[in-house]
Amino acid sequence: MFPTIFVDNTLSPCHAPGMNLKPRPQTALDDGATPESDAAVLAVRLGDTLNLEVDEFFRAWGITVRQFNVLRILYVRDLGRHGISRGAIEARLLHRVPDVTRLLDRLEAAGLIARHRPKDNQRTVLASLTDKGWDLVEQSHLPLLAMNHTQFANFSKAELKTLIALLQKALKRPSQTTTAAE
Repeated sequence: MFPTIFVDNTLSPCHAPGMNLKPRPQTALDDGATPESDAAVLAVRLGDTLNLEVDEFFRAWGITVRQFNVLRILYVRDLGRHGISRGAIEARLLHRVPDVTRLLDRLEAAGLIARHRPKDNQRTVLASLTDKGWDLVEQSHLPLLAMNHTQFANFSKAELKTLIALLQKALKRPSQTTTAAE
C-alpha cells in the first residue's frame, strides 16, 4: 500500500582527501522492511510543503500562519467577543509556540486583537478579536479554502475522506506505556 524506499546496503568507498579511512558497511539504512519510516518521512515532507505554502499565503495578508491560528481560534471560540485567556489559546494552537505572550503582543500591535482584564478576575488577561482581526479572518477565508483545494486537487472526495481518517488515526497513537529499558 505504501511505496517503500529501497537502499543499496553495499560498502561505499570513502573519498575523504588526505584521510586514510577504510570503507565501512552502512548498517543504519532502511532495508524497506518497515514502511513506518517511509510514512514518517513522507508525512514530514507533506507537512513541510503545506507549511511553506500556507506561510507564503499569509505573508500576502501581512501575518504569519501562527498569528492566523490565534485569530482563527478567537474567531471560532469567542463568538461573543468577551475574550479568551492565553492558556486557552495556547492549548488550541496547531504549532507549539515558545512564547504565546509575544505572539499576542504582535497581534495587538497590529491592531488585530485587543486584551483586557475582566472585572471579576484582575489576574487574568483575555484576548479578543478587533474588527480589523475579524475582517482579516473573514476576507482570507475563501482564498484559503481555494488554496487548500489546489493543495489536494489530485485527490477524489473519497480519497480525501480516507486520508483524513488515516491522519486522525495516526494522531491517536497509543500512549507510551513501556520504557526503553524494558
